[in-house]
Parts: sequence; C-alpha cells; structure tokens
Amino acid sequence: MVVASLRDSLKLSRRRASLVCFVLLLALGLPSALSYTPLKASLMGLKVLDFMDLFFGSLGLILCATLISLAIGWSPCISLLWEEALRGLQDQVAWVVPKVVFKGRGTSVAGVHPSFKPT
Repeated sequence: MVVASLRDSLKLSRRRASLVCFVLLLALGLPSALSYTPLKASLMGLKVLDFMDLFFGSLGLILCATLISLAIGWSPCISLLWEEALRGLQDQVAWVVPKVVFKGRGTSVAGVHPSFKPT
C-alpha cells in the first residue's frame, strides 16, 4: 500500500519506492532495536524503546483521545447525529471525557513516569 502510494505520488519505479520504504523503516526502527543491545541507545536518559513507549503509548494516546472527544463533542456537523442517536451524551463527551482522560493520566502528562529518571 505504501509502495503503491509512493509510486503514484512521486512517480517512482517499484524497486525505488520499495527501497525508499526500506530505508525509512530501517531509520525509524533501528534506534529502538539498539536500545537493549550493548550499544544501549538512549534518548533523554531513557532507552529509545522506553522513550517511544512513554511518548506514543502514554502521551500520544492521551492527546489523540482528547482530540477525538473534542472533535466529536464540539463539531457542528455532528450535532444532528448527537440529537438523534445519543441524546444527552454530547455534554458528557464535550466536558467530561477530556477531564477524565487528563485526570486519569495526569502523571504521564506532567512528565512523571516510573521509568523517568532525570539526569
């Protein structure tokens, strides 16, 4: 799918598009793979894999959940759907869900994580 998209958008041959995908995936995946080897690749005092888990697994999920709940709760186009399908729940999604997401994961948002050790 990615190779076909690169071929269409950049007018690359299949071989060249595959090579571009390979190089990008290698560049993105190699640091996390090297974090538990004798090289011990780290970023901000954390092993790269742990840093990626903290950033994407904790902070990224909070941000995405908040943005989705705000988009659904405040979108003017969705208001008709809310009236018909979920009467009364729009206020909860618009006001309660973002608060619950931030309060429930507040330690991660504040940067306090059990594996985080400032240097």
